[in-house]
Amino acid sequence: MKRILIITLLAFATSGAYAKPKSNDIIDQVAEYAHTVTNKAPSGPLIESAFSPEAGSEALVVKVINASERSIRLAAYSFTSPVVVRALLGARKRGVDIRVVVDDRGNRSKSSIAALNLLVNAGIPTRTISTYAIHHDKFIVSDDRHVQTGSFNYSKAAAKSNSENVLVLWNNREIASSYLKHWQNRFDQGVEFRPTY
Repeated sequence: MKRILIITLLAFATSGAYAKPKSNDIIDQVAEYAHTVTNKAPSGPLIESAFSPEAGSEALVVKVINASERSIRLAAYSFTSPVVVRALLGARKRGVDIRVVVDDRGNRSKSSIAALNLLVNAGIPTRTISTYAIHHDKFIVSDDRHVQTGSFNYSKAAAKSNSENVLVLWNNREIASSYLKHWQNRFDQGVEFRPTY
């Protein structure tokens, strides 16, 4: 139902029913709407999945970010998604403690640098890691108890073009603890990203 409502909003926003907004305005509207309908974690254990490009993967990632109340630990290979960046910035404004580690070589494009600049300039500690051939991790640990994982890179291509999957394990502290240990190990090996502007 939520997915249908988001798609309906996007269709309405691009239909000409009112003055056609800029592309970023549409993204902002969808992200804002997604936050209003998906900002709570389930109260008990639950597993959710979504796939791309049929839609749903990015919305489920945003749901995890929006549901975060205390902390987010994000590990990424490719990090370019404006929607994910906006959700993280929104969480930061809500007071969520966010820390990010991303692959060094996989994030040297202009869009990656821009995304990382936005995080660091918002006060989000961000590191790049070059220890491994590829830092191919793609996951979020939220509030020490929820884990979002899968093949989904935090990028437009993952949401719109690629065949991807997202899996969220809600309220599973045991799995969250193992992912947090792995995340901390990679973050400790990383180098602080210094903003270029």
